[in-house]
Amino acid sequence: MSQNDFTLANQSFPSFRADLNSALQALASNNSGGSAPSTTFANMWWYDSTNNIMYIRNEDNDAWIKFAELDQTNDKFVLSGTLQLDDGTVSAPALTFNSDTNMGIYRGGTDILKFVTAGTDRLTIDAQGSLGVGVVPNTGWSNTWDVAQVGLTGSLCGIASGSLGRTFVSDNAYNDASSQVSTWQYQIADQASQLALIDGKLEFRVATAGSADADITWNQAVIVDNSGNLLVSKTSTGFGTAGVELSQNGVAGKVFMTRSGGESLSLNRLSSDGEIVGFYKNSTLVGAIGTSNGDLYIGTGDTGLRFHDGDNSIYSVNATTGAKINGAIDLGEPAGRFKDLYLSSGVNIKGSTPKITLEHSNENGTAQIYTTAQSAIILDADPDNTDNGTPIAFKVDGSEVGRFDDGGNLLVGTTNANPAENNVAGIGALANNTLSITRDGNVAMQLNRKTSDGSIAIFRKDGSSVGAISTFSNTLQIGSYVGNDAFIQFVSSGIKPVNSAGTNRDNGIDLGASNARFKDLYLGGGVYLGGTGSANKLDDYEEGSLSLSVATGTASFSFARYTKVGNLVTIRFNISIISDQSSTSNLLVTGLPFTSTANNQSASGILSRYFSGGGDAYIAYISASQTQVQFFQTVNNGNYHQVRHVDLTNANANAFVTISYETT
Repeated sequence: MSQNDFTLANQSFPSFRADLNSALQALASNNSGGSAPSTTFANMWWYDSTNNIMYIRNEDNDAWIKFAELDQTNDKFVLSGTLQLDDGTVSAPALTFNSDTNMGIYRGGTDILKFVTAGTDRLTIDAQGSLGVGVVPNTGWSNTWDVAQVGLTGSLCGIASGSLGRTFVSDNAYNDASSQVSTWQYQIADQASQLALIDGKLEFRVATAGSADADITWNQAVIVDNSGNLLVSKTSTGFGTAGVELSQNGVAGKVFMTRSGGESLSLNRLSSDGEIVGFYKNSTLVGAIGTSNGDLYIGTGDTGLRFHDGDNSIYSVNATTGAKINGAIDLGEPAGRFKDLYLSSGVNIKGSTPKITLEHSNENGTAQIYTTAQSAIILDADPDNTDNGTPIAFKVDGSEVGRFDDGGNLLVGTTNANPAENNVAGIGALANNTLSITRDGNVAMQLNRKTSDGSIAIFRKDGSSVGAISTFSNTLQIGSYVGNDAFIQFVSSGIKPVNSAGTNRDNGIDLGASNARFKDLYLGGGVYLGGTGSANKLDDYEEGSLSLSVATGTASFSFARYTKVGNLVTIRFNISIISDQSSTSNLLVTGLPFTSTANNQSASGILSRYFSGGGDAYIAYISASQTQVQFFQTVNNGNYHQVRHVDLTNANANAFVTISYETT
C-alpha cells in the first residue's frame, strides 16, 4: 500500500529513482491507505484499506465518489453507489451479458423497468411498483396495491401499506381504490375469478361476465374460514343459509348442506349396480345406500329395503346381494318399536299364523288381530286375560262410536250395557239376544222396506211367526198371523181391521174380550152400535153434577146429577128445605145442563111428601125449549094442576125426581 504526491523533484538519481518507484507503487495500489492521499488529482483512485472501499476523485477535485466495496474475507466485489446505464431496448438491453446479449435489463419508459429473455419482455415493473409478468401491468391499479400481473388478466396483489395483511390472486380483475370487495373492475370483457386471503381465511370468488373497467360484483363461491371450515356458496356456518359446509365443528369431518327449493345432495354411480354411499365405523362398513336394477336400496349385510317404482312398493332385500327376502326381517323389535303407521290402502300379512299384536307401553295386556285357516278374521282384546273389563272399541274423528264390551255386548254410541233399561242414549245388541235402544229427543229405530208391500218386521216365538208390522198401499199394519189373521191398518184418519194381506175384515175382529176388557174409550166423534147408519151412531156421552135452584125463594138440592147419552139427558135430584111455602108462584126448578128440543114433552112420576094440591099423584114435567122442571098434580076425573109454593104444607116437604128429556 502506498501513496505519493506524484511530483518528481530535481534530485539525485537514487532519490529520483526512489521517488519514481513510490509514485509507481501508489498507482499500482490505487493509492491504498488508511486515509485519503494528501495530494489529490481529478479522477484519481483511492482504496481505503481500513474500510475496504474504492473511491474515485470527482472532476472538480473537491470530493471523493464511492465506487465499490471489496469483501477481502471472501474475495468478492461489492458495488457501491449509483450505476448508470443507457436506456436500452428489448433487443439491446442496457445491462446484458457477453455471451447472451438478448437477455438483460432496460428502461421501458419513465420509472418503468423491464426484464428481457430471448429478446422478449418477461417482467415489467411500473412506476407504482406493479409487476407485470409477460405483460405491462394494468394502469388502472391503485397505488395502494402491490401487484404482480401474470399474463393478460392474471394478478397477485396485496395491500401496499398498513397492517391489513390481505393478499389476492385474481383473474381479469384490478382494483382502482382500496376496498377489498367493492372496488374491483374487469380488465377485459369476460368472466372474473379470485382467491382472497383475508382476515385469516380463504375466499374463492367468482363473477359473471362483464364489460372492461365495469364494477365487479363478486359471488363468494367457496370460503375456508379461520376455524378450518370449508363453506361453498355461503358465508357463515350452520343451517341458516343455503350452501355446503365441510365443518370442523370441534372434530373434523362434518358436512352441512342446505338448499332452498331443491335437492341438497346428488350422488351418481356410473355403469354397474352397487353401493352409491358406504357408511363406515372405524373403517368397517356398517351400511350402504346403493342401486340395483334402477331401484334404490338401503341397509346393511342381509338386512335391507329396496324402493321399487315399477310396482310402487318397498320390500325387504339382502343389502349385499340385492335378493328379495321373504318373512325374515322385522320392522322394529319388542324394546324398539315404531310409533304410528299410516297407510292409504291395506296391510297384507301372510304366514301360518298371521297376526297383528298391539301392546300398550304402560300396560301388561295385549290385543291381537289375526285370521284362521278358514279365513275368518278375529279381533282378540286381552287374549291372555291379564286385565278385567277389556273392550274392543271403535272410534271416528277421535271419538268412540261403538264397542264390544267384555260381556259380549255390541254397543253403539254408548258404553252402557243396557241403554234402554238405564235410560241413556245409545244402541246395545246385547249378548242375551236383546236389542236395547235409546235416543234422546228423536226416533229410536227406523225400518224400511223397498218396492213391494209386505212385512217390515216379523216377530216369532220358537221360530214360528206370531205377528208382524207390515205395509199395505203405503199404510202401516200391525197384527198376528195366529188364529184368524187379525191385523189393524192405519189409514188416513182411521184405523181399521184387516188381515195380513191388507183385506178388510168387516165385523170380524173383536176389540178386547169378555174377560179382557179395555178400561176407558175416549172418542171425539161417535160409536156406531148395531149398524153403520146415522141412527146407530152414539156421538156423545157425558156425566156430571147439577147446579140447580128454584125460581122463587131458596131450596136445598142433593143427589143432583145428570147423564147424557147421545141426545137423551137424564137428570136426578132431591129437593128439600124449600123456603117459600106461601106464595102462589109455581114451583119451578131451574139450571138444567142442556136445553130441551122444540118438540120435547117429558114427564115422570116423583116421590114426594107434604105436597097438597087436591090431586091424585105428582109428576115432574119438562116442556119444549126449556132448562127448568115444572111440577103437576094429576086428577083422575079432572084437569091436572100445577104445583105452587103454597101447596107445600110442611117445612119438611121434599121430592125425589128422575126424568129424561131430549136435547139437541
